[in-house]
Amino acid sequence: MKEKLKTQAVQSFENLIKYYHVIMDDFPEDKLEERLGNALSPLELLQHVGGTPGWWMKRRGTRFDFSSSIKSRDHFFEVLNMQLNAFKTMLEDPKELYWKSKDESKPQLSIPWIMIRSYYHAIHHGAMLIHYRHIYGLPPLNFGDDLDWGMLVDLPGDLFYSDLQ
Repeated sequence: MKEKLKTQAVQSFENLIKYYHVIMDDFPEDKLEERLGNALSPLELLQHVGGTPGWWMKRRGTRFDFSSSIKSRDHFFEVLNMQLNAFKTMLEDPKELYWKSKDESKPQLSIPWIMIRSYYHAIHHGAMLIHYRHIYGLPPLNFGDDLDWGMLVDLPGDLFYSDLQ
């Protein structure tokens, strides 16, 4: 089960990066900072998505050794790749697959949880960026066969974390 969880976490985060490349690679540079009404601009959404894993890592008490503050679209992808590489390195330690609270009664903020939570959060905001694409009349997206949605539903929603030890 531990290896399956690790695989799901890594694959999810890799798919997050692929998903955003499909959405953002042809997005007009002059529209990145444009707000529509009270909505966040596309760049602000990228900043929010790119900052989320770092925010969870701070909550966990394990900061990245780099900033997750996004300055541009290209920087967004650089940061996501740095986060992915950092997560992969952390997952080499089997103890990082699971982390318990002090009372050991409930699981909290494992590296896979942060990766998968960040993935689903990013997918939500990606849909917002796709909406911007529609508003700006950009061509339809083709995620193609390259984006493997993988084992997203192979694990039960309520994992028995005690089985992972």
